[in-house]
Amino acid sequence: MPKTGTLIATALCLALCGCPFFVDGKEKSTYRAKIVWASEITRVATYTLHGDSVYYYGAMPDFVVENVGDILKVPYYLTKISAETGELLWHSEFAILGIQYVPPAVIGNSVYAFMIPDGIFVFDGETGKHTATVAVRTGHYKSDMDWNTVSHGNYLYMGFYPETGPNSFARLDVNRIKYGGDPDELQIIKPEILWQPENRSLVASRPVAYGNAVYTGTFYLSEGRPVELAGFDIDTGEMVFHAAFGGTDEDDGTIVSADSGSSDNPIFIHDGVLYYMGVSVSAWNLNTRERLYRHVFPVADAKNFHGSDGHPEAVLYDGKIIMVTSNSRHFSEDAFPRIQAIDMATGRLAWRTRLTALESQDTNPIIVNGRLYTSHHDGFHVFDPANGNLIGVDKSFSGSSSPNFLYNGRIITVKRLNRDRTFMQFVAVDVGR
Repeated sequence: MPKTGTLIATALCLALCGCPFFVDGKEKSTYRAKIVWASEITRVATYTLHGDSVYYYGAMPDFVVENVGDILKVPYYLTKISAETGELLWHSEFAILGIQYVPPAVIGNSVYAFMIPDGIFVFDGETGKHTATVAVRTGHYKSDMDWNTVSHGNYLYMGFYPETGPNSFARLDVNRIKYGGDPDELQIIKPEILWQPENRSLVASRPVAYGNAVYTGTFYLSEGRPVELAGFDIDTGEMVFHAAFGGTDEDDGTIVSADSGSSDNPIFIHDGVLYYMGVSVSAWNLNTRERLYRHVFPVADAKNFHGSDGHPEAVLYDGKIIMVTSNSRHFSEDAFPRIQAIDMATGRLAWRTRLTALESQDTNPIIVNGRLYTSHHDGFHVFDPANGNLIGVDKSFSGSSSPNFLYNGRIITVKRLNRDRTFMQFVAVDVGR
């Protein structure tokens, strides 16, 4: 990608001096993040770690927003860097306009980049060469792919919400894509439809693979409809699990709103139990399909129980599910983002720590050597995962609502170099092994 010297030099100076020029000053640094490497300066949309590489959508620091059909779009390039050194390995020869804010998927030696409303660009994972262009269409009018597309095996799993016709959950076998021909020739492929919920809610929860099945759930924009959960056999595509809860039927007036589902990452599966974390917490035994409990939070707790968008946010520690919540659903004076731990046995709140920044924290915690690390707008934080007590914070480090990945004793994340996120870079923070 071309670079603009003056802009990059200015941003690099700010990054190296560690100046916390957009920190509120209410909390001093008590910890210094040890940065092992830093990538070139860019603007990052979303990314994934696969093997020894990071794949992401990146824009030049001096990018110009383009008008496409009266919609302003940022020109992003699919980019690959080394997870060991941060070195640039390749970037796509052309910019992708109108990306879906879902991480690129890597299957075999191919990288799949997703574009609004139903497009996929395929690239060679080793060289970055463009190899195919696909439109995934269900046959219904304006059938948009959901933003929580994930890969498992040789399949891409995604939800669809057409302007006319039923909402659905589907999968695409990437072996049906023709590689090696004209990469610009549009291949229109109809996916395998696995499920069409009868209540027409969106199948929007991020799919989770566990055992030999993939699980997902529904989301409805307003209250009243119950949440539906479903699991599908990876080999046959047949439904092997289904449950429904929430909506007005189970709302007894003790929570801020009836559970109507989540378009984020509400599903967490461990040791044969599926946990669903919405404005209440429920658990199912996947072998017996029995619901073990549903814990409904009081209003004061429920209004702050909203998961992060588009990232794998939950981790397991000492019988507790620890996650980062955002304030995007119930914005109020008290709706600060929080890190909180849920007792897996009961669904009850074990502990909660409020963060100082009011901006939503769409990120995930990492636990290494008995310490919990998170990267936020207001600093790089270290907590005790047993009780949520703050151990230290580096206020010169501003995160960017991005996922954190653990790689060889280092946390790979994105650091903001200015407030409006035009200057950003990947960094690797040493946290030990």
